Amino acid sequence: MATAKLAALDLISFINASPSPFHAIAECARRLENNGFFRLSERDSAWACVPGGKYYVTRGQSALVAFAVGGRFSPGNGFTIAAGHSDSPCLRVKPVSSLVKGGALSLGVETYGGGIWHTWFDRDLSLAGRVVVERTDGGAESRLVRIERPLCRVPTLAIHLDREVNSKFAVNAEAHLPPLLASAVEAALRDPPQKEGGGGGRGVGPAGARHHAGVVRVLAEALGVEPTAVRDFELSLYDVQPSALGGLYEEYI
Repeated sequence: MATAKLAALDLISFINASPSPFHAIAECARRLENNGFFRLSERDSAWACVPGGKYYVTRGQSALVAFAVGGRFSPGNGFTIAAGHSDSPCLRVKPVSSLVKGGALSLGVETYGGGIWHTWFDRDLSLAGRVVVERTDGGAESRLVRIERPLCRVPTLAIHLDREVNSKFAVNAEAHLPPLLASAVEAALRDPPQKEGGGGGRGVGPAGARHHAGVVRVLAEALGVEPTAVRDFELSLYDVQPSALGGLYEEYI
């Protein structure tokens, strides 16, 4: 049981470190390197792989291939492949996510994969993924980001507004799943509209034309850059409550 519990705790550690597919790949790479794997690059014309060596390569921050060369391997011998995927059903931020309705700011999201969408309601949600940031030399780089505090929530209606919620709960992805971010009044006070030069918020750059200025600012603060340096991003929503062992005897994950 001790061994099983250690394995479960290791799985929980991996899940908690992987709020987006990009974080999952980064965590896999970290674990491989801690276990003696050497990182290869697709830009190299040839790989100097030797018998007994362990290697991995990544592509686009979203795919990883790892392999070990047998000590007695020779060209023409057979090999074994195991495959999996790093993504999972989630709510993803749309390329244009700025929504304002009923005096509140919402985040435009789309469903990804075959999720059980009613489980996303009434949870403390935040954002994780990758952000394309402009460097001081004019180039760009893709960096991982994870906001570790609750930013938004997909709320259910009060019972007196939906008397049939306990007998049927049909989810309309476009109408029901965009999470609430803030009140429009508070957003106007903290991130007043940009007056000239385009964009959706003063000093947030072109990303503010497609997304709420406050969202751009939060991402920039997490990465230690100016909001104007944020060019684009690919983000998923995730539950900030971490995975844990549960049950009377801690037998469930």
